[in-house]
Amino acid sequence: MEGKDGRTEFATQRKREDERRKGNLCVSQEVTSLCVLLLGVVALRYAVPTMFAHIHSFFTGITRFNVHEPWTIDLVCNGFATGCLGMAAMMAPFLVPVMLGSVIGNMVQTGPFFSMEAWKMGFSNMSPTKGMKQLCSTQAVGQLFMGVLKMVVVVLTAYLVCHDQVSFLIGLQDVDLISSARWLFLLIYRLALMVCVAAIVIAAVDWIMKKRQYEKSIMMTKQEIRDEFRQQEASPLVRKAMMRRMRQMTVSRMMAAVPNASVIITNPDHVAVAIEYDAKTMSAPKVTAKGVRLMAERIKKVARENNVPIVRRPETARALYKYVKVGHPVPSQFFRAVAEILAYLHKLGRHVGLKAS
Repeated sequence: MEGKDGRTEFATQRKREDERRKGNLCVSQEVTSLCVLLLGVVALRYAVPTMFAHIHSFFTGITRFNVHEPWTIDLVCNGFATGCLGMAAMMAPFLVPVMLGSVIGNMVQTGPFFSMEAWKMGFSNMSPTKGMKQLCSTQAVGQLFMGVLKMVVVVLTAYLVCHDQVSFLIGLQDVDLISSARWLFLLIYRLALMVCVAAIVIAAVDWIMKKRQYEKSIMMTKQEIRDEFRQQEASPLVRKAMMRRMRQMTVSRMMAAVPNASVIITNPDHVAVAIEYDAKTMSAPKVTAKGVRLMAERIKKVARENNVPIVRRPETARALYKYVKVGHPVPSQFFRAVAEILAYLHKLGRHVGLKAS
């Protein structure tokens, strides 16, 4: 698929968010119409008895109106208000579901959405040239085709439903009013159901077409994607600040872990590695902190302040610093060296590995 002006790349997430912010969304009016129609049919099925009751009450009130009574401003206002409330009560069971269907139809396609930019009126939207281009565009032809298709479907559906009922329609003049109204209502309801089935197919086709047109309209060039990627990259100063912050957080975590260490293995002057081991909870000793030079001095200082034993094993300290990451268990090739250190501390009265869980 290729977009306009030779665009070949699908839109990125940032591009889609920008288009959404501008109010440029993929919306099919057929899907909205389908939701309105479905809820309208449901309302037609269940709200008609209520509507008939309000109609009966409305006209009963009219017939009981005393035309010989002197007309006053209050009488006219009260009558007007009563009539408006009666009409609203009569139409509400049908109009409220229809309005709700319009809202649902749009939210199903776009989700919760509100954008002030979509309300801004630009002079480019008022251009006659742009309007003529839209009238002659492929999208306009597609809308015309969908409109004709809907008319054909509705007429064909009405014919299929009603062509066998012509004799009954002619015979309604001999049937009482209530029975005629009930029969006509059922006929209209059947017709509406058939139209809903056809509308589902039309809405699906229109949604596919709209989605394809929308994806083509927001496609990007390779250069636009590269430019967007560069904009998203942090500046060198920001990257340095982020790295510095990450290092500070790492150092803080290591310094917080040193007081809980079982032993500090040193070089003795340039390297320090903190080892923690609890036989009840750990299957192997773990490196909780390590550092060289100034960092090693800080680790040893914190260890002295918290009475953590410091053992000089240059080769073991250098190997652990080089091959084991902070937070990782000691590899099996270093088990013997670390075990000897822990055993040595145990002989000195340090109950290493026997901490309370």
